[in-house]
Amino acid sequence: MEKYMLFSMLILNFLQFIFLLKTKQFISRRQMIVLVLLLICQFPLYLMFHESYLLLALYSLLQPIFILRNLKSWLAMVLFLYLENSLVLFSWLFTNDLLTFLLRLGKISDSLYQQLLPISLIGQQLLLLLLILIAEKMDQKFNIFHAILQLQKSYKMPAILLTILFFALEIFKRVAVYLGSYIDFYYISFLLATLSIILCSIAYFYSHYYQQQVKKNVLYQQYNKEMEKITMADEFRHDYQNIMLSLMGYIEKGDLDKALTFISSVEDYSQNLLEFDEYDQVNHLTIPAVQGLLIHFIEACEEKNIQLKISIPQMIQESDISIQLIDFIRCLSVVLDYSVDVHDNHDEEAFFLSLKKEDSQLYFELRNTEEQQLATIQNTNYSIHDKKQLKKYGLYTIESILKQYKKTSFSFYTYQQKFLIEIQL
Repeated sequence: MEKYMLFSMLILNFLQFIFLLKTKQFISRRQMIVLVLLLICQFPLYLMFHESYLLLALYSLLQPIFILRNLKSWLAMVLFLYLENSLVLFSWLFTNDLLTFLLRLGKISDSLYQQLLPISLIGQQLLLLLLILIAEKMDQKFNIFHAILQLQKSYKMPAILLTILFFALEIFKRVAVYLGSYIDFYYISFLLATLSIILCSIAYFYSHYYQQQVKKNVLYQQYNKEMEKITMADEFRHDYQNIMLSLMGYIEKGDLDKALTFISSVEDYSQNLLEFDEYDQVNHLTIPAVQGLLIHFIEACEEKNIQLKISIPQMIQESDISIQLIDFIRCLSVVLDYSVDVHDNHDEEAFFLSLKKEDSQLYFELRNTEEQQLATIQNTNYSIHDKKQLKKYGLYTIESILKQYKKTSFSFYTYQQKFLIEIQL
């Protein structure tokens, strides 16, 4: 009976992590159902055949596969495995394991142990829930998983080695329990906990480093822009007297057409000095991961000589985004990649990006169409909403993500190499 209770508590531990995975959007709804069914079916399998590890082993294999398939990140998958293991270890260590340890030392009687066992098991579940909530809060505050997902290199081989090490230690730990070798069990548990702490600490420090690098990059780009403006302002100041003399000459001669043409050329000359700084607009985002994505987009536009105008009139915080941040980043990444890929090297082409808050809703818009042409392209005949067509343009991912959320919408219009993408959250 005691073994069945411990086994049931372990399954409940995994169920808590499944709902954490779904909350963080690390797995899809269908994958969540598969994992939950595996754990639920393990109960009758154990009662009828006393088989306690078959479906649990299958669950342990499928969980990292599902995470990897969704996140496309080996390191994020490994980090979650070690985090999950460490939280389970610590929750058992200070509840049931502590009680068992006191029993073996003879500090408590067998009857007292039996009385305290149900309390320790309930306490373990509550402690694990508390640890999960703390871990989720830490991730929301420091964007640890988001920083890992922004890594350009996959680090596939180190991640595979860490995964093999993790499963090897888990197998040794279960063998130690089966053989009743508690000393080996505690040694392996200590080793797993140490590895988990080291890996989570590295992830935390990297996320902090990543955020600092994003801020540094924004400030550096702003500094370069300001220096360019200062240089142009100095040049304009030196030329100001000559410009005014030339303009007065046209006016005195009564040649107003040439005067107007000259004023227009002066406006073009000073346009770069007067235009808005797109990096200053990026500063209105308080989310480092999204800032980094927009900076990469700005640099890609500069490389392809694409004019880019960004409008972010209000401060945008993570709390303003009604969907999971990782899903917002995925949607944004798909849109930005599409826009750069379809650019046809027309010198006159410009992108207009807008992100604004209105009535508790967030509106994102990206287009290569002038304001006066919007009415033309926002025609139902040019709206693309068919699954096959969206896949053709590489935008179906956005619709599949937003389907999971209420009060969200995605619109895509395209006509004669012009496009308009709108996302409402």
